[in-house]
Amino acid sequence: MKTDCAEIAQQKAARVWNDLINAWDAKLAEDAERAFAAAYNLAQARGFRWLSAEKVATLPRAELLERIEAVTKRERHS
Repeated sequence: MKTDCAEIAQQKAARVWNDLINAWDAKLAEDAERAFAAAYNLAQARGFRWLSAEKVATLPRAELLERIEAVTKRERHS
């Protein structure tokens, strides 16, 4: 911490720790944004609009099955 004073070192350590936490929070937010963009693009590529899991769970059965079949059909051909 470039100091001989324990009190100053503790203050600096707290700031360094907060900076590290903030950096990791920013990284996680970036990863979440990329994951969302990938899910959105995948839904669009398969001809669906992106919906949250909560909204998918409330879809009419026929539309829900259509989505499930699109995913499983794609997986069988991979």
